[in-house]
Amino acid sequence: MLAYMDVVRRLDKIKMIGAFRSLFPYLSNIWQDDVHWAYFDGHKAGSSHAWNRSGKTGEPPGWEADEEEAERSADPAIDEDLKKWTGEGRYADLEGKLEEMERELVREALIAWLGFARLCEQEMGLEAEKLLEALARPFAEGVRDLEELSVQHQEEADAEGAEEYLAIMTQKWRRGLESA
Repeated sequence: MLAYMDVVRRLDKIKMIGAFRSLFPYLSNIWQDDVHWAYFDGHKAGSSHAWNRSGKTGEPPGWEADEEEAERSADPAIDEDLKKWTGEGRYADLEGKLEEMERELVREALIAWLGFARLCEQEMGLEAEKLLEALARPFAEGVRDLEELSVQHQEEADAEGAEEYLAIMTQKWRRGLESA
């Protein structure tokens, strides 16, 4: 049960990361729209303020009521500014962080799985996969998912961490046997 909780808890977090990733295109559009509106509102307010403070009347250049005139006198820096704030790759840093989190969760889950598998072999003389298929099918399915993720991310369990996990599990196992 302890190994199950350690592995599945991490697999659930990996699933949440995947669900969050699937929202990126939608979030990106919403975020881009919000940035554009905020930028244009601020630009217009700043242009109007500067125009009025300089003693000019009417609308500042680029903000005229006539759309063609506004287009002709628009600030050429607008496009560059908007690209800087909403251009391709705005989510690259976030995607990198999510990838890093996912890899770490896979490594941690692999440690728990490898430690548990060694416990089954050393203390019970059983193959962990067979034991799980017989007694805990959801856990077995989770382990298969974990193995796919480890291949996908080219991650391996930390042998030292797995040994520490095995030591803890062995101690708990033996205590449980003694008290039974």
